[in-house]
Amino acid sequence: MGWHTEKEKDREILPKDVVIKRIKRENKDVRTFFFEDALLDARPGRYVMVWVRGVDEIPISLSHKDAITVERVGKTTESFFKLKEGDSIGIRGPFGNGFDIKGENILLIGGGIGIAPLLYLAEVFGEKKKDMVGNRRFLSITTLIGSRSIETLIFLKEFEKISKVHCSTDDGSLGKKGSVLNMLDAEIFNLEYDMIYVCGPEKMLRSLLEFFNEKDLLEKTQFSLSRIIKCGLGICGSCCIDPKGLRVCRDGPIFYGGEILNSEVGRYERDHTGRRRKV
Repeated sequence: MGWHTEKEKDREILPKDVVIKRIKRENKDVRTFFFEDALLDARPGRYVMVWVRGVDEIPISLSHKDAITVERVGKTTESFFKLKEGDSIGIRGPFGNGFDIKGENILLIGGGIGIAPLLYLAEVFGEKKKDMVGNRRFLSITTLIGSRSIETLIFLKEFEKISKVHCSTDDGSLGKKGSVLNMLDAEIFNLEYDMIYVCGPEKMLRSLLEFFNEKDLLEKTQFSLSRIIKCGLGICGSCCIDPKGLRVCRDGPIFYGGEILNSEVGRYERDHTGRRRKV
């Protein structure tokens, strides 16, 4: 399995009891849960397996070095909304490869709850930006945020502190009407980005894969994927994606665009039984 130490093995197999220090309401269906301590080996793009006792264990990306952001979409995520400050949950990990952090002209693209792992990434780039100013170098960060409406938009103020932000909403209640793809026009997309980071719904990912492929920019794109992950150890195969059999839990969840252009991403996914279902 590639464990280097017994402690690393324990973090991946045995849930650690983690106390919730603070709960922040982002909107009526999204909350951020801060822990008493930062997680060991936490870095942007990695995820943890979160166990709500008596309910289930699910994968959730880190939105800060000491927090996860949860959207209420089912039984397990609904159980999070019953937790209070001082309660505890079980956590395994962090798992996965994380984002490859590089470049000085950065574009972040997030849709829906997919903006959460990009916030942690933006915070790391923000710290890097402060250091570069001291060295008389400049780092530029641009963020494109897509959401259903102004009511469901999250982390706008946080991103505005770190980057130049453009928004789109499906209903046109804030920014451009439509998806984030509508924002990639000449007005915004006229810079030579060193790296582009993407996380969001599968249909959005597929559209952006095709867009950046046409622009011959896939080698400068990193995509965060979400799949049903049961073990986090690369054993069960529930998160494998066609046609290469890449395991999202261990080979990802971050992939360069060229690795997944011809994959199932944005075309179909699998349910808990492994059956295909159209995205």
